[in-house]
Amino acid sequence: MLYTEKMLFRQIRATLQSEGYDPRKVTEETRIKHDLDLHEILICDIADDLEKKFGVSIPDEELLSAETIGDIVAYAFGYRAA
Repeated sequence: MLYTEKMLFRQIRATLQSEGYDPRKVTEETRIKHDLDLHEILICDIADDLEKKFGVSIPDEELLSAETIGDIVAYAFGYRAA
């Protein structure tokens, strides 16, 4: 499946919106823990949504080391399916 980093970002923002986060406050620079106070379960939910929609699988150690939404996008784009 072909997709862009922008598509990955939009999916992350949609997932966060479905969890009650204001999508206008979610940018690629938004810090996961400091700005959003996301817990590991929600971070894993984001990864699950990306995998279901785009076939992207991010290793847990990289996913949980991400500091910003942009980091998750970059990791996901780097692990895109061939």
